[in-house]
Amino acid sequence: MNNNNNIWKTSINELISIFRESLNSVIPSMEKGKIPWRKGESYDEWDDISHSLYKALIKTNLYKELEKSNLVNYDGYYENYSKYDYLLVKSKVYLDNSLVFYNFISKNEPHDYLEAMVIDKYENSIEILELKYENLDFSFVKKNGLNIEIITELEIDLDE
Repeated sequence: MNNNNNIWKTSINELISIFRESLNSVIPSMEKGKIPWRKGESYDEWDDISHSLYKALIKTNLYKELEKSNLVNYDGYYENYSKYDYLLVKSKVYLDNSLVFYNFISKNEPHDYLEAMVIDKYENSIEILELKYENLDFSFVKKNGLNIEIITELEIDLDE
C-alpha cells in the first residue's frame, strides 16, 4: 500500500546533477589511491566506478519510475540509437541538433563539460560535441514500440 509518503519528485536535470556531484565527490579518494580519473588518463578502475554510479543513480531511478527501460550505458558508443532509450541534452548553442548525453569530461574543473553525441533524424551517430555543463537541460527519451515519450519530471516510489 502506497500512502505517497515516500514519493520523490525529481527531474532528469536533478538526476544528472546528482550523478555529476557523486563523480566529483569520489575524486579525492581516487587521487589518494592513485587511480586516474581524467579522460585520457583513466583506466578500468575509474570506468567501473563511473558506470556503477550511473547505474545506481540514473538507471535504477528511471527503472523505479518507468519499470522497464533500455537506457544506453554511460560512455557507451552506439552507431544508432533507434532501439534505445537515452538522455537528451538541450543546449541553447546547438538548437538545431539532437544531442545524446555520452559522458562527463574535465577541462578547467572536474566534470565541468560533457560529451554529447549528435544524432540525425534516423538516430544515427554523427559526431561527439563537447559542451559546458552549465545551462544545459536534460530529458529522458523513452521508447515503447512506435511510441516515444519525452520525460523531464519523475515521481519515484521509494518503497518499491
